[in-house]
Amino acid sequence: FAREIQRHTNYLSPRNTEQFNTEMSLSLEGIGAVLQMDDDYTVINSMVAGGPAAKSKAISVGDKIVGVGQTGKPMVDVIGWRLDDVVALIKGPKGSKVRLEILPAGKG
Repeated sequence: FAREIQRHTNYLSPRNTEQFNTEMSLSLEGIGAVLQMDDDYTVINSMVAGGPAAKSKAISVGDKIVGVGQTGKPMVDVIGWRLDDVVALIKGPKGSKVRLEILPAGKG
């Protein structure tokens, strides 16, 4: 409908609007890893050289993220979650810490 009114107009759902605003404000940061879904698991596909994930040496490409916990909050089981929801839970303000529960590559 929006395109019928004006060619260069797009509709953003509330979820997409929130994601767009976050990306534009650059107020949240991630772990420096590219994630993808594999069945019900969020998998580390690659890591940004020099990023927090690579520097930690605690996770590896192919590892599955099964739980996420922000500082002071309980660990949340993320198996079966949508990728964008897992990413939203991982991201936090610059300098914040996040805990990940990992299933090592090749297990499970």
